[in-house]
Amino acid sequence: MTFEDYAAAAGFDHSTLSNSQRSALVSGWKAEVAEGSKAQFQTEAVAAFNELRPKYENNENRHRLAALEARATAECMSRNEVELAMIREARPQGGFSVPSHHPGNLTADVIAASMLVAQGVPEKDCAGWFGPAVVDAATRPGIRGIGLQGACRLILRAHGQEPPAGRFTDEHIRTVFAISQQNIQATGAFPSTMSLPNLLSNVATKLALNSYSSVGVVWNRFCRIGSDLKDFKQAVRVRVTSDGQMKKVAPGGELKNIGIQESAYTAQPDTYGAIIGIDRRMFINDDLGMLSSAPRVLGRQGALAIERTTFTTLLANTGSFFSSGNKNLNTGAGSALSSSGLATAYQKQVERVDPNNDPILVEPRILLVPPALQTTAIGLTVSNNVIGNTTTDKPLPDSNIWANRFEPIVSPYLSVALGVSGNSDTAWYLLSPSGDFSIMEVSFVGGIMTPVIEQAAMDFQLLGLSFRGYIDFSVNFFETRGGQKNAGV
Repeated sequence: MTFEDYAAAAGFDHSTLSNSQRSALVSGWKAEVAEGSKAQFQTEAVAAFNELRPKYENNENRHRLAALEARATAECMSRNEVELAMIREARPQGGFSVPSHHPGNLTADVIAASMLVAQGVPEKDCAGWFGPAVVDAATRPGIRGIGLQGACRLILRAHGQEPPAGRFTDEHIRTVFAISQQNIQATGAFPSTMSLPNLLSNVATKLALNSYSSVGVVWNRFCRIGSDLKDFKQAVRVRVTSDGQMKKVAPGGELKNIGIQESAYTAQPDTYGAIIGIDRRMFINDDLGMLSSAPRVLGRQGALAIERTTFTTLLANTGSFFSSGNKNLNTGAGSALSSSGLATAYQKQVERVDPNNDPILVEPRILLVPPALQTTAIGLTVSNNVIGNTTTDKPLPDSNIWANRFEPIVSPYLSVALGVSGNSDTAWYLLSPSGDFSIMEVSFVGGIMTPVIEQAAMDFQLLGLSFRGYIDFSVNFFETRGGQKNAGV
């Protein structure tokens, strides 16, 4: 529920509220929204609990599950979190130990989950990838926090070999690699996932995804995600609009044809990637931290590649995308970020029309600014009150008409400090959100929107592994009617 809807339901016109009325209504609105969200999550937690209870309840744990239900509701647990907690309550209370002669239920996924948890990946994320039962097994005493040498020992045991009592040597590492290679090529004796390269590749992919998702990118807030690119050839994309209008049909009349107007643009993806090696020293030192650092770096670099390319393209203004001819560029003193500057940009944007001269009817929602304008942007869009002067015979409003109308988004790539060509500490953008009227489009080859992490053995003389990460995408300008650039000077 928006604040405007809440005020209307209470019998008020939000545009005529006094400061005291607005303050009281805002407090009530925020409390109701928060309570509504909490109630929804609690309802979902109870539903998950009731669905899963028959599967895990027994005479021994019935009282513990009753306590769990109250905790799951209070903490608004997700379904994965509820199931993981139930599994733990359902298992025997005597603890768990790893058999010395065989890994038992220690599948490759359990080992991978244990290594991920040890590197700080949240258990709920691991449960989403592997399932709650795998995460439960991976976090039991004696298994949680398996390192590089621990994984190697378990692989050796899985293949009937006794691991060394002390630290690993080069010969032990070669043995693990040799067994793993045989495993990958085998057709029946052991599952191919129980090999060191495949295990570490699984861990690396999840670490990269976790890091990729944690980067605070903003490109997806105002860019449209285009249809998948099939290969690396330059693709001609077509944006379709109509050049006719629906007309009233008389009784017994025929529907009239309208035409289709096409505008073409090109998209050609590039590959962005890097490679990082894991050498023998990391295995001998049992340095799982270095193993996790490599894919995390690759995941982060994948996210930054899209963000950097998006803003480099935006600031380059290829083909004079933002121009007076396209009616999306405002310059001069009146284009500075202020209440009046925002009013001018907003009016120009909502007056944009399609080829039929009909308004596009897409509200601008994104206020994109450099760090130098962050305080101004937040003051214009978040504060409910206005403090300032006005000219003679003009009323001074006591409320901010722009409050909650736009989402202020800050990007350092726009600032002079980062040195990207075309930067400015005064320019700002009023944009449509991601959709058919986005100013830009990002497309991915094969629809793969996250970095691909691959593993391979190093050269023969280098005992270790290497990880390479890459992502294939294209960034292009899309719709000139998707927003307004304001130079600020």
